[in-house]
Amino acid sequence: NLTIEQRAEIYRLVIECIGRLEDIKIFSVCINKDKITNKGFKVFDFSWRILLTRLHYISNTFNARTGRTDRAILLPDDTQDDRLRRIHRRLRVYNYIQGQNKTLDTFIEDPLSKKSAHSYFIQLCDLIAFCVAAKDLNLRSLNPFRFAELYELIKPRVVLEVCKTNKEAIVHFPK
Repeated sequence: NLTIEQRAEIYRLVIECIGRLEDIKIFSVCINKDKITNKGFKVFDFSWRILLTRLHYISNTFNARTGRTDRAILLPDDTQDDRLRRIHRRLRVYNYIQGQNKTLDTFIEDPLSKKSAHSYFIQLCDLIAFCVAAKDLNLRSLNPFRFAELYELIKPRVVLEVCKTNKEAIVHFPK
């Protein structure tokens, strides 16, 4: 029985809390489907390849900087599990970037999906994604709640190395 204003305030408080968590690293992949002219383009496959490759890069960069050997497990929202598993396994064997095979050896297991209704962690990721979309898309309907400004609260947690073309840690495609 909360009002829209009360919900917006709770959302702001959660985003503020996320921004203060020092161990969190954030980046986003935004695919603008309206700008893709190739009718056979597989948005799902492409966006997951970008995301997995960037996660691998971030993990390896962090490990090299700290001398650690951390590994990762991907916990996505319940999605096209078989398709995502195939993409993930393929990239663990073949991942050619700039003429080199940079396999995804960071991940210790196939993606373990869960319904977001059963995972507070995935729900927090959804809130972050909404925060990024509000900022990136500049939706007028959200202006009364100043959601576009909330990105500034999580900005201390963004990993700038994932995208050299902007200072927001948002990978855009097409550019």
